[in-house]
Amino acid sequence: MDMSAEIDFSNLPKQAVPLFVLSPRRILADILSKGWVEGAIPFLALSCVVIGILLTTEDYFAPANLRNLAQYAADGGLVVLALLIVVAVGGIDLSVGSNFAMSAFAALFCFHILDLPVPAVLGVSLATGALIGSVNGILAGLIGCGALLATLGTMITTRGLFTLASQAQLVEISTSARVDDLWDWVGFEKLLSMPIGFWIWLLVAILVFVMFRQTRLGWHILAVGGNRKAARHGGIQVKTTAFLAYTLAGLIVGLAGFLFAARQNSIGADTGIGLEFFALTALVVGLGGFVPGRGPVVAVMIGFATVYILNNVLINAGFRGDFVQFSLGAIIVVIIAIDVKFQCRMRWHQGCAGPRSWPRANWTGRKMCCWMLPAISIAGRGTAA
Repeated sequence: MDMSAEIDFSNLPKQAVPLFVLSPRRILADILSKGWVEGAIPFLALSCVVIGILLTTEDYFAPANLRNLAQYAADGGLVVLALLIVVAVGGIDLSVGSNFAMSAFAALFCFHILDLPVPAVLGVSLATGALIGSVNGILAGLIGCGALLATLGTMITTRGLFTLASQAQLVEISTSARVDDLWDWVGFEKLLSMPIGFWIWLLVAILVFVMFRQTRLGWHILAVGGNRKAARHGGIQVKTTAFLAYTLAGLIVGLAGFLFAARQNSIGADTGIGLEFFALTALVVGLGGFVPGRGPVVAVMIGFATVYILNNVLINAGFRGDFVQFSLGAIIVVIIAIDVKFQCRMRWHQGCAGPRSWPRANWTGRKMCCWMLPAISIAGRGTAA
């Protein structure tokens, strides 16, 4: 029996259906759902900062000033790379600032007090950073402590040791008259008009990029950060991978401390304070949020350049340090808020929404699908590699 013949649809109220909806949230969600947006965020942020500087400041991008910026950028750039490795494996490291200060002190102590040759000084600085990183790896990776609390404890302990050691040796380090050509070459010499530290930073960035793209360790780090359970089922040693990631990050921070010591030739009680939050801001800008299981080195370096230039401009403009810290914190809050608000909507538009026949009540299930599928995909690529 044809039921449609017994129903008169002509009396139903007619309502015009709009061709499109001008909703700001919908428009923003549609834009963020595009695949190229994540990579474009750091470029757009850097472009906005550069345009603002060009409109308000003269000769800021002069070659001499750019060389001066590059001279001081290498330390922070290396710390950001170290933090990227830790975040890629699904952790966080709040001790990078204290590790940086302790590694710099170890380099200065070995150079000025123990009179060790520069290669040995470099080895001690790298070993100091790797040791602190391995402690984080043991706590957060092997034992399974929460990364936030584990690295917070390491930060406080290392900062206390640095304060005690620096206060005892600060006068002797400051009054030392030792001079070494290789030490001065690392700290002040230029190659192709750019500081040596800049080229070291660029070399490390290339090595980290190759590690994520071409090595088994890099694939395993991304797989563990994407989904630990899937990585474990794929045969990856999750705890060992996390330990190696933290240790490698500490090694890079030790290198940054060595470059700082060679350039400054001194330290202070405030060395490295706030560096972890500066690096975290640069990482959030480069990643477009706090996203484990990814290693976009180029985007993170662009994010670092954006935050570094913005920080330098604010300081040169006469703003106080607390206002600069407020600005960095505001950047983190805004970017993470946008990421959390629209991340599931983005992945839903990219094909994780599931069948259209799912009822509205099953939104929670679709939301879990949006979060889990990209992570499982990353883990699968890492395992297969």
